[in-house]
Amino acid sequence: MEVTAEGDSDYLVRYFFAMVNGQLKQVGKVKGQGDLKVPGNGTLIATDWMGFWMKTEKYVFGKDLTLTQIPQEFYSLAIEETSGIEGTVVTSFPVYQTRDGKTVLANTRKGSKFRVLLWDPSSAKPGDDIELMGNQWYLIRTESGFTGWVRAKYLEMEFAELPWQGDAFPDRINKMRVGRFLPG
Repeated sequence: MEVTAEGDSDYLVRYFFAMVNGQLKQVGKVKGQGDLKVPGNGTLIATDWMGFWMKTEKYVFGKDLTLTQIPQEFYSLAIEETSGIEGTVVTSFPVYQTRDGKTVLANTRKGSKFRVLLWDPSSAKPGDDIELMGNQWYLIRTESGFTGWVRAKYLEMEFAELPWQGDAFPDRINKMRVGRFLPG
């Protein structure tokens, strides 16, 4: 059984319950703004809106029906092998060779295109506020063909144009705007 509650900042919290030894027991919890799918193979697939892309998470049900997340080392932003989330450079920013941020591989050129390919979840810290989220790492491919790492702060509006706030999912976001911004 799933019970959905509204959490902080438009996020939903979904609680899962099952009968275990004759008693109703909470077996898991999933937070996010996306969809849930139970394909019938002991897994649950959850999507979550990450500002300009959808993250896909996998959970498995154990023998005691407890729900456990199976984290990925990286999260792909590519919908198909040749894609990713495309952006346009507004203000030049550095692309680093590795996530230590020491060696600049290239600097983007104003007006050039790039694709965001991966997100590194290890760069996210529990409780990250908006300012700290800018320190998270994303792998991009530049128009010139270089692949390197950038901080999330360089993917924000003053540096890059990306489909923020649901440009890629207008129906979903329009529903959120109605609920969030209309006086009531």
